[in-house]
Order: sequence, then structure tokens, then C-alpha cells
Amino acid sequence: MSIGTLPKGFWVIATELAFWDLGAQGLMNVGLLFTSATRASFFAQLSVVITPLLACLAGQSVPSATWCGCIVALAGMLLLGADGAEPGGGASASLLSGFNLGDLLCCGAALAWSAYIFRLTTISRLQMPSVMLQAAKTSLLAVFYLAWVLVEWLLVRECALADLWPGWASPLAWGILLFSAVGPGALGDCWMQQASDRVSPTTANIVLSTEPLFAALFGGIFLGERLGSLGLLGGACIFCAAMVAGVADQGTDNDDVEHAEKASVGQA
Repeated sequence: MSIGTLPKGFWVIATELAFWDLGAQGLMNVGLLFTSATRASFFAQLSVVITPLLACLAGQSVPSATWCGCIVALAGMLLLGADGAEPGGGASASLLSGFNLGDLLCCGAALAWSAYIFRLTTISRLQMPSVMLQAAKTSLLAVFYLAWVLVEWLLVRECALADLWPGWASPLAWGILLFSAVGPGALGDCWMQQASDRVSPTTANIVLSTEPLFAALFGGIFLGERLGSLGLLGGACIFCAAMVAGVADQGTDNDDVEHAEKASVGQA
């Protein structure tokens, strides 16, 4: 498919996806300047609960089992966040006391990420070319980030451009950026676009909440990190939540197919 034969509304949709992606990543990055990584990871996973709320507001049916999966996944994220907390402080107290600007920004990131997943799943029904859509979104996102850099450089910092990134000459830094762009960036976006054709936004968000499990795995392999008892329990909760949501989503799909078949028989 060439640029001249793109579906109607292609660039509007790509711009919307880039906007939500910018909100999810940008708000999280800025939020980490004002809050801890533990608190940020917890608030970011509020998207597990926000996504079904968006689906309900859009008039979509959310199975009760999926709601249970959301609650279990959120509990799992809380346990993972509390894993390794300082003794005597209390996980709930450390997470809920002193709500600050960074926490608000991370909640905004969770909202933007939920909107991105929800809209991506909705847009998939329009039969947009997934690879070209993600390429267009990423290109527009690069333009948005360039505008951010220019504003930060010329209007906020008013400094030399190299001062915005002290490690710009490091080959390791460029290698990490290249891996991030090709792996989690390009491949992740395309795979997620393909998956959105087969699962609901709520299920997609719960399955994506297994991300800390992979982070823990790679942390154990490369950094020697180990999950404690709370982390292991949290990981089990997230895994169970993903399974429950997947089964509920499959059941909903089967019901839709059955209703469609009955309707077609009735019309015949």
C-alpha cells in the first residue's frame, strides 16, 4: 500500500495515537523527577483499572470475571511495589502518604496509556495497515519529542544543546537507544497492533501488566536481583489475572459469534 492509497482518516488516527503515546511516556518521565520509582510503578499500573472504565463509558460490555482480574492484577502490582520495602515503614503508608506532583503525573501517564490501548483496539476494527500506522505514529511522535526538546533547549534551559544530554558521546548509550527503538519500540508496537485485532483492551492491559515479571527475570539474569516473598506473590496474582481475563474475553467472543450466527439464521 502506497501513501497515496492510505485509508481515509489515517493521519488523524496516527496523530491521536502519537498524542496518547507522548502522554504516557512523557508524563511518566517527568513524574520520575518528583517521585520514587516504586511509587511511579504503582501509579502507572492504575491503567489496569482505568481501561475497563473507558470501555464502560464507551458502552462496551466488560465481564465480571474481567473486573475480578483487574482487581487481582492491581493487588499484584501493589505487592510487587511493596517487595523490598524498608522494614517497619509499611507498604501502604509508603505508597499513599505525601501524594505529590510526581504521583499526579504518573496517574496522568496511566490514563494516557489506557486511552492508547483502548483506542488502538477500537481502531483495529477499521482495518488500518498496522505496520504503516505504527510507522506514521512513531514518526509523528518523533516530531512531538523534537518540539519538546526545542522548547526545553531554547525557552526553558537556555543552554548548550549538549548540556541536555551529558552522555551523548557514549557508544553504550547509543546502543541502548538503538535496542530500545528496534525491540520494545518498533517490534513491540507492531506486535501490539496485531494483538489488538484479537483481544479486548481490558485483556490487553492486564496481560501487559506482566511486564514487571519480565523485568524481574532480566534483572535476576543481568543484575543479580531477586524477588522476595511479596514479589513472588504479586507475580502469581498478575499471572492469574491475565489467565482469568483471557478466559473471560474468549467467552465473550464466543457469545458474540453465537449471537451473530443466530441472527444470520433468523434473517435467512
